[in-house]
Amino acid sequence: MSETKWIEKSDIVALCKKVCITEKGVTGEEFCEMSFTLITVFDLVLGNAAGIVKGDMLGNTKTLQDNLKKSGKATPQEMISDEITNGDLNKLIKDAKTSTCALLWLSRALWFIYGLLEHLCNNPTASVKDCAQAGYDQSLRPHHNFVVRNSVSLCLKAAPERSKLIDLLGPDEPTVLNHFKDLLPHLKAIFGNNQTFLKEFKVMPKDEKPI
Repeated sequence: MSETKWIEKSDIVALCKKVCITEKGVTGEEFCEMSFTLITVFDLVLGNAAGIVKGDMLGNTKTLQDNLKKSGKATPQEMISDEITNGDLNKLIKDAKTSTCALLWLSRALWFIYGLLEHLCNNPTASVKDCAQAGYDQSLRPHHNFVVRNSVSLCLKAAPERSKLIDLLGPDEPTVLNHFKDLLPHLKAIFGNNQTFLKEFKVMPKDEKPI
């Protein structure tokens, strides 16, 4: 009996498609479930070094999940709107317990994963390390200090050979890349919606990339 690989085991494509984009934002429970699952791809990309990269991502997702349960709101955007209405934006952005801070940094981290997968699909000869570095450069790197940048760079050196990663993800490269090509437009829509909201509420600079 063949081993179940990450794409099938995680059911990430289906989880992503469960996230709905509404007038009030992205459906929070489904977004958090998808985020928790998507972040686990770093276990395959970085192995034992994954913890350093994953820690803040998982923490920010848990903060959003906990705050959704406490607030009774359906979307992160509703929670953030309330926080900004009743608080100081500059303090909210720096407070790790707030949904404002959590979504800001989780959004940047999820773009990191998006960039990694996009480069993996668009550059068939690129190494996993180079794909991960490209994803990091376009997302989190501009917001990290020198020490953190160096730490992440060291972690990325743990990335496996491309063929090894593909073997962990699915049965073969064409199948894996087809799944990711199906996944990426949905991720882009969700992440783009979050980023647009954060920019409109001045949580994120308007010129921040990738959108």
